Amino acid sequence: ATARGIAKDLGMGNDFSLKDPCTSVLFGTQYVSWLKDYLQGQFEYMVAGYNGGAGNVKKWKRELDAPDMDYFTEFVPFDETRFYILRTGKFMAQYSSVYGD
Repeated sequence: ATARGIAKDLGMGNDFSLKDPCTSVLFGTQYVSWLKDYLQGQFEYMVAGYNGGAGNVKKWKRELDAPDMDYFTEFVPFDETRFYILRTGKFMAQYSSVYGD
């Protein structure tokens, strides 16, 4: 459903294949850009939205009323998404130490 929505936004119709690397990168960057706007640029929320769905992130923010991002991450109800946030944060720290901000 997400890919179909992105294709519609890009004026591509339903004639696309996510197995095509160019299409996959195009759709992925479009989705990350949308997540950045939708989740106000908060990195951890964007990562959670990419993995677990932006609607779920909005719901979890409401339900958890997390005082900080560590609390939010710890209580994300999807194990896969929780670990995705942690792994992505680790890789971002590593890349930042090598390449800078």
